[in-house]
Amino acid sequence: MKPIPSTMDAFHSRLAAGCARLAAVSLLLLFALLLPVAPARAQVKPMPGAAAPANGQGAAVTPAEDREREGAEFLKRRQRWFYQQRAYPLGFIPQGARARALEQLRQMHNSQRRALGLPPLPAQTTQIAGTSTSSGGQVAIISGNAGGGFVVPPSGTGAAWLPIGPQATSSTFNSPFTSGRVTAIASDPRDATGKTVYIGGADGGVWKTTDAGATWTPLFDYQPLVSIGSIVLDPATNPSTIYVGTGEDNYGGDNVYGAGVYKSIDGGSTWTRDSTFGAPASPSPLDNNRQGPMIGNLAVNPVSLKNNILLAGVRGRGLALQSGLWCSADSGATWAHVLPVMQPTDTAGDPPTGIVFDSTGVAYVALGFPFGESRNGIYKSSAAITSCSGIIFNKLTMPGTINTANLGRIALAIAPSNNTTLYAAIADSSGSSSKLLGVIKTTDGGTTWAKLTGSTLLTTSGFCNDQCFYDIVLAVHPTDPNTVYAGGSAKNATLIRSTDGGSTWTEISRAAFSDGLHVDMHAIAFAKTSATPTFSLYAGNDGGVWSSGTNDPKGTVGLNYWSNLNGPLNITQFYPGISIHPSTPAFALGGAQDNGVQIYNGPSLTWTDSGLGCDGGMTAIDPQTPTTSYSECEYLPDPNGVLLIGIAYSGDGMFGNGFVGTTGITSTDRGNFIPPLILDKNNPLTLYFGTCRVWQTKDGANSWNAISPDLTSSTHPAGCGSGGASVLTAIAVAPSASSTIYTGADDGEIEATTNSGTAWASLTTGTLPGRVITQIAADPSNSKKAYVTFSGFGSCNNVVVVCDGKGHVFVTADATVAPPVWTDISGAYGALGSLPDIPVNDLVIDPDDSTHSTIYVATDIGAFFTTNASTSGGTTWAPLGAATTLPNSEILSLTLHDPSRTLRAGTHGRGVWDINLGPAANTPSFQISSISPVMAMQGAASIANFTVNGTGFLSGATINFKMGTTTTVLTPSVTSTQLVATLPSAQLAAQGVAQVSVTNPGPATTATVPFVVLGPDFVIVSTGATSKTVKAGVSASFPVSIAALNGFTSSVTMSCSLPVSAKGTTCAVTTPLAVNGNGTVSVTTTVLLPPTAFRPPAGPGFPLPIALASLAIAALLAFSRKQPRLRFALTAACAALLLAAILPLAGCGSGPSAPPPPTNTTPAGTYTVTVTGTSGGITHTTPFTLVVQ
Repeated sequence: MKPIPSTMDAFHSRLAAGCARLAAVSLLLLFALLLPVAPARAQVKPMPGAAAPANGQGAAVTPAEDREREGAEFLKRRQRWFYQQRAYPLGFIPQGARARALEQLRQMHNSQRRALGLPPLPAQTTQIAGTSTSSGGQVAIISGNAGGGFVVPPSGTGAAWLPIGPQATSSTFNSPFTSGRVTAIASDPRDATGKTVYIGGADGGVWKTTDAGATWTPLFDYQPLVSIGSIVLDPATNPSTIYVGTGEDNYGGDNVYGAGVYKSIDGGSTWTRDSTFGAPASPSPLDNNRQGPMIGNLAVNPVSLKNNILLAGVRGRGLALQSGLWCSADSGATWAHVLPVMQPTDTAGDPPTGIVFDSTGVAYVALGFPFGESRNGIYKSSAAITSCSGIIFNKLTMPGTINTANLGRIALAIAPSNNTTLYAAIADSSGSSSKLLGVIKTTDGGTTWAKLTGSTLLTTSGFCNDQCFYDIVLAVHPTDPNTVYAGGSAKNATLIRSTDGGSTWTEISRAAFSDGLHVDMHAIAFAKTSATPTFSLYAGNDGGVWSSGTNDPKGTVGLNYWSNLNGPLNITQFYPGISIHPSTPAFALGGAQDNGVQIYNGPSLTWTDSGLGCDGGMTAIDPQTPTTSYSECEYLPDPNGVLLIGIAYSGDGMFGNGFVGTTGITSTDRGNFIPPLILDKNNPLTLYFGTCRVWQTKDGANSWNAISPDLTSSTHPAGCGSGGASVLTAIAVAPSASSTIYTGADDGEIEATTNSGTAWASLTTGTLPGRVITQIAADPSNSKKAYVTFSGFGSCNNVVVVCDGKGHVFVTADATVAPPVWTDISGAYGALGSLPDIPVNDLVIDPDDSTHSTIYVATDIGAFFTTNASTSGGTTWAPLGAATTLPNSEILSLTLHDPSRTLRAGTHGRGVWDINLGPAANTPSFQISSISPVMAMQGAASIANFTVNGTGFLSGATINFKMGTTTTVLTPSVTSTQLVATLPSAQLAAQGVAQVSVTNPGPATTATVPFVVLGPDFVIVSTGATSKTVKAGVSASFPVSIAALNGFTSSVTMSCSLPVSAKGTTCAVTTPLAVNGNGTVSVTTTVLLPPTAFRPPAGPGFPLPIALASLAIAALLAFSRKQPRLRFALTAACAALLLAAILPLAGCGSGPSAPPPPTNTTPAGTYTVTVTGTSGGITHTTPFTLVVQ
C-alpha cells in the first residue's frame, strides 16, 4: 500500500514536473542554439566557364571540331537554308530557269560589247530549253530592250573581277592549309608519273594538276553550273577524254543541282554538254520540268570498243526526271533509264549511290536512297553491258546479319585486281542514314556476302557516324584486293584501312592531329606512279584534297604522312556577311562552310582560320575600334543546339583570346541556319541578332535582350519556339536613324520599327512576292526608303505550276505609310535591261551617288548593277564586270569598301573576288582609300613606312595623326596616290584610336580613317544571366570574370554601384581585387534587398545560463526521489529558475516600444547594377539589370 502524499509533497511533485518540462524545453532550445555551430556541408558551385551552356558567355573561344556533330538535323537545316530558299514556295526550281538566266546574261554582255565595238561572245553550243539556237543564240522570251538598254559599268566594260583567295586557308588544325569541299577525284592512267589528277569542287568546278598537286588550274569556271558530283576518265582508248557529272549528290543540304553530263576530249581545255534535252520519248539526265539533276556517280565501260557506254547515277525531281541508273551507248549523246524498273505510278525512282564495272563489262549498282526505299540494295547486270537496251539487273542477296528493311545509303567498291571481290558500306535508313548499318564483302561476285565485324569502327562507333548519309566512301587498292579504305566523318575514324580483307582496321587519317586530314570524306582515288611506291592515294573531304605523296598507301602512317595539296586551290564556300576593315580593303572576315570564320590579310591570297571552327556565318568589324570584331557559327536551336557568337579584341581577327557573347539569347528560339547578325555603324556596341524575333545588345555582345515579338507573321504570335516554322533572314539598321530597324523573314514577311523596337509594323503587301527575303537595305540618308531582295524564281515554263510572275528587287519611298507602296524594279522578265529571273542574295547601295540610285546586287549567276533605281519604274540593269572574269558560282555576299571603291563578292564555291568600281559621280577627288599598317602595339618602335593611299594628293601634303585631343603632323614623301612617312614611337606610347587624315596645300582635308594603338587591356565578361528578378529581402548574384587581353598582367580593382533610386539596396563585390595574368578571375556581385514588410521586434530570447541550470537540476531531481530534503532544495531552486525565465517573457507592458516600419525599402522597379573594373588609367564597366517586384 502506497503512502498518501502530504500537501507539501504534492507541491514538490508539481514543481518537479514543471522543472522537468523546463528541462525538456531547455534541451530543445540548447539544441537549436548549438545547431548552427556544427560544421555545415559546403555547397559546391560550378567553376565559371566550366561546361558552359550553349547560351552562356565567358569561355574562351577554341577551335571547335563541330563537324562531328553534323547529324541529320544539321544537314536538314543547311538544306533548308540553301536549297529550300531557292525552291520556296514552289518546292522545286522551275524548268530551265538557270539556263534561261545565263543566256540572258550572255545577251546583256553582248549588248555592252556591241556598244563598245567589241565582238559578241560565242553562242551557246547546245540548245537550251525555252530558247532558240539562232546564230546569235537569242533567248526566245527576250522581248526587246526594256529599261533603256546598254548601261556603262562604273569602272568600264573591261573591268575585271580579280580573285583574292582563299588560296588556300592557313589552318593550325589541318596544317598548313584547307580549301573547300572536294566531291570527286580521278587520275589520268595515261600519265606514267601519276601526276595528272582531276578534282571536283562542291560548287567550285573542275581543277587539274599535272605536278601531283603542287599547282592546280581551274577548267570549268564558265560552264552553266560549276557544282560537281562525279568525274571519270575513259580508261580504254583515250584517257584524255573526261566525263563530268554536274550537281553534287552528297545530301549535304547546300548541294547545288547540275546541268547534265559534260565531256572533254582534250584534257579539259574545252567542254561540250553531251546530253540532249529530250521529250519523254528521248529522255536524258536533265530535268525538263524542274531543276537539273544531281549526278553523283559516273562509270565508263572499261572494255575496249565498249568504252562508249556510260552509266550515270542520277538524283532527279519527279516524273520529268526519275531518279535511277541512266545509260548512254553513244558517249553521252543520248540516255535511257534502266534501273530501277519503273511502274506507271512511280514518280520518284531510286538514286544510285555507287556504280562500278568489272574488267569484263559487268556492272554492279547500289541503289541507296538515304531515307529508305524498298528497292534499295545492290544489283548486278546479268551479263557484260554492250548496249543500253535489254539490260537485266538482278538484286543480290544480303547476308542474314543485315536488316534489309533498313538499307540506306550504300557505298560500293570493287577490287581492280579481282573481279569477284567487292565491298559495300551500308547506312541505316531507320535513322535517316545517320548511323552505319554495316560493311559487307563478297569474294564470289556477289553470290554470297559476309558482314565484317572485326572492329568497332564498323559497328558501334561506325567510321561515318553520325552522318553516313553525307560522307561514306570506299576504295580498294589497285593491286591488292585485301587492302580496302573507308572514309567517313568521325575525327577518330575519318579514314580507316584494312590490309587483311576487312578483318581488322586501322585509323590512318590522323584527323586528330594538326598534320592530318580534314573530317568528312567524300572521295578516294589512286594514281599510278613510275616510282616506288607504285601508287599514291588521294583523299577529298570538306577541307580539300590530300595525298599520300611518296608514302606507301599500305605503309605505316605517322607524322607528316599526308601531303596537303590545298595551297593553290580556291574553292571555299562562303556564306553571307563578309566584313571589311574600315581603314583598308586588305583585311576582311568571312564565314565558310565547314571551315569556320576566315581572315583575309592582303595582298596574300592565303587566308587564316580564325579558330572559330564551325560553319562560319555572318561577321562584323567595329568601324570605330576595328580591333574588335564579331562572328557567328551556324545556329541550331536547343536541345543539343549550337548558338555561338564570337568576339575578338586582338585586331587580327583571331578568336584564340576571344569570348562567346550570347548571354540572354533564348537558345530554343526558331532561327535560320545562318542567322542575321548586324552591327549598327552609328553605335558599334549595338548589334542585332535574329531568330524569329530580334535580339539587341548595347554592350558589345556582353548581354542581349529581345526587343520584338515573333516578326515572321503580321499577327506577332506569342512565343518563338518550335511551334512555328518561319524565321528571320535579314535585319537592317537605317544609317541615318538607328531607331529604324527593318526585318525580313523566309515567308516574305517584312516588318519595321521606328522607335528602336517599342512597336513593330508589318510592311508586307500583295505587291511583294511570298518568297524568302535575303537582304534589306535602307537609303543612307532617308530612313523611310528601303530596298528588299528575294530569292526563288518568279517565272515558270510549266503548264501545271503557275509562278508569281514577280521580280527580285523592290523599293519603297516611305515605309511609314500604311500600307507602304512597293515598286518592283527588277524589270520585265527576259528583257535585256532587266534582271534575269534568278535568286538575288545581297544588295549594296552606292553612297557616292548622291541620289542613291546606284545599287549593286549579288545573284546566283553573278553581279548586276543599275544607276537609275527608281520608285517610279524604268530601272535598267547590266552585268557588273567583264564577261568571263567571274566564275558561274553563286554570289552570297556583297560588301563595299567605299574609300577604295572596292566591291567584294563572296561566292559559294569559288572563294572571294574583288572589282574596283572607280569613282562615282560624288566620289571625292581628294580622299584616303587605305592606310598601312592599320594598328600597332602600345610601346612599339617607330613605323618607318607608314603609308597612306588615296587620290588627289598634292606636293606639300601632310598626314594628320590625331590621338585624343593631340594632333601630330607628319611630313611624308608624296605622289598623287600615296604618302609615306615615319610614325614616331611617341605617338604609339598610349593605347587608343587615332584618326588619320591628309591635308593638301590650300588647305583641304580628307575624311578620317581609324588607326588603333592596341595595348594591354582587360575585359569584364558576364558568365551568367545579366538580368535577375527578385522580391524584397532576397539577394541576387551576378557572376562575372576578368580576362586579360594583349599581355595584360596588372591587378584590377572591382566595384559596383546602384542608382540613387534603388534606396535600401546595397551592392558588394566578393573579390574586390583581381590579380590578373593571362587567365580569368571570377567575381560575384550581390545585390541585397532590405525587407519591405514591418516585423515586430524580437523578444529577449531564452537565456542560455537558465537553460543549462535547468538541465542540471532536472538531472539531480531524477536521483532525489528517495531523499526528500535534497528533493525539496532542488525543487526550490527550480522554482527560482522558472521565475527568472517567465518574468522577461511577460514584459508587463513596461519594455521598450517597437520601432516604426522602415522608410527606405526598395520600390518595385527596374535598376541597373554597374560593375566597374579599374587598373591604372584603364576603366571598364558592364551593366546588369535588377528587377524588384
